[in-house]
Amino acid sequence: MRKLILISVLLALCVMVYPNVGHTLGFEGFGGKIGLAMPEGDNALVFGAIGDLGSILPSLPPLKAETSLEYWGNSYDAFGMSSSTAVISIYGTAKYYFANAGIAPFAGAGLGFTIIRASWDYTQPIYGIQPKTSSSDSDIGLHIVGGVDVPIGTNMKFVAEAKYSTAYGDWFQITGGIVVKLK
Repeated sequence: MRKLILISVLLALCVMVYPNVGHTLGFEGFGGKIGLAMPEGDNALVFGAIGDLGSILPSLPPLKAETSLEYWGNSYDAFGMSSSTAVISIYGTAKYYFANAGIAPFAGAGLGFTIIRASWDYTQPIYGIQPKTSSSDSDIGLHIVGGVDVPIGTNMKFVAEAKYSTAYGDWFQITGGIVVKLK
């Protein structure tokens, strides 16, 4: 809870110090992505949605904001036990683009809010009891990204991205997606 309050205060201070930020941001595009998450040597499919929010500062057009919502999960059956994990993350990312037109590589960082739910079911009864256990937790963490935007026609782009996140355990992921530009 302390992290959430601290982040809210920092965001409020940033908006007060840089009042132009609110005037330049806007919903400029949306899309979807799919990829591979690799938490602690494991692999899971990632599905997500992307929201392009445009330039953060009018004096620095290559610095853009993006929001995304991602889901990944996996399950295992071994040694008389079945386990499953589901992870939902909401990210806010600032990206700096190194080119203005054509293929545009970028690097960025941001904050993410992650909710994780894990459950364990024992398929073999233990002393006549078949126990089930589940837990859920949430965390706020940092992430760094790098990748490239490739234009597809006049109002679409392909986005390839690598991300390292520190929320609720560290993981690395690689995703690719399509964003439809509205402006």
